[in-house]
Amino acid sequence: MHALTLGMLGSLLFAMVTRVIRGHGGIALVADDLVWFLFWLLQVATLLRIASPVIPVAAGALLAAAAVVWTVVWSVWALVHLPILLKARADGGLG
Repeated sequence: MHALTLGMLGSLLFAMVTRVIRGHGGIALVADDLVWFLFWLLQVATLLRIASPVIPVAAGALLAAAAVVWTVVWSVWALVHLPILLKARADGGLG
């Protein structure tokens, strides 16, 4: 379940919303180094979460690490993309 929710849905949300925001912001629809780095960190968070029941001795640490990585990814993502969302669209359209 966590592979599906954290991994697949998290990655899909990350990629799709990043593309939409960049398109509306008039930014090239090419993932830059930061976007790729954050995307791969998202995968690390997923792997940490999936590993927690597999390695019971370190389950607590793995869960905490997954939560920290997930929070860092989305926090950095929001800091980068929030200013784009707060500006008018590059093409002058609504929305």
